[in-house]
Amino acid sequence: MEKIAYMGVPGSYTEEAALGYFENKVKLIGCPGFHDVVDRLLSKNARYAILPVENSSTGSIHQTLDLIRQKNLTIVGEVVQKIEHYLIAVKGTNLSSVKKVISHPQGLEQCGDYLRKWGWELATGVNTAVVAQEVAQKNERGVAVIASKRAAEFYGLEILDEKIQDNNHNSTRFVVLSESDDLVVDADKISLVFIVKNAPGSLFAAIEGFATNKVNLIKLESRPIWDEPWHYFFFMDLEGNVHDENIKKAIEYLKIHCKSYRLLGNYKKASFKQEVIHES
Repeated sequence: MEKIAYMGVPGSYTEEAALGYFENKVKLIGCPGFHDVVDRLLSKNARYAILPVENSSTGSIHQTLDLIRQKNLTIVGEVVQKIEHYLIAVKGTNLSSVKKVISHPQGLEQCGDYLRKWGWELATGVNTAVVAQEVAQKNERGVAVIASKRAAEFYGLEILDEKIQDNNHNSTRFVVLSESDDLVVDADKISLVFIVKNAPGSLFAAIEGFATNKVNLIKLESRPIWDEPWHYFFFMDLEGNVHDENIKKAIEYLKIHCKSYRLLGNYKKASFKQEVIHES
């Protein structure tokens, strides 16, 4: 049975994403942080790793983007999961007795409007499910956690309020990572990273080939180069397969205008049915 490294403990959103992607055909190994997940993969103690890379409300998760580039990892798949936050606490707690709320910074940010209405003291934790586990083990009174419904059920916590995220369309994209260039059948999404030449119009010149070859760009984002202050590399997501002729032409054009380029992966785009929510 293949081992899959993920961040957190049972009940984390990443574990839910891993279960949804791999079903029950693998052994899941929880890790405390981003680097620990990647270390598991690089030390060959896991066949794949899964990490959150982007949230529809708060944007990119830069730790994942940076690790993919720095460690030369390959994206072999993705899963998009709707994220619903629950306010949970030890049995016998009610909303009026809550003094402090703890969660991962993303969880607190995604529930900002809700939290401001109550004015509770806020504290951050390494992972939503880890915090839920700790509160349950310590039987902490007056402390609530923002985490998943699964975390509440797994650790025997009481749900004080449900679906408290500000955005009802809140979802997170997770990427499945490999150390090797796995062949993905029917791949239809491409991720790549590149650095443009330091000259006027260089970015426009680099991506112009995608427009002329009718390639749909999904995302383009810059990130700082650590050892070159005020210089940047670019992450790009686009639709297509690297064997398509128009993709080949666009990438060749990109390479001409870049200092460096690396294909991060060609994989199957996640299916995600967006709910239509009517505001009352």
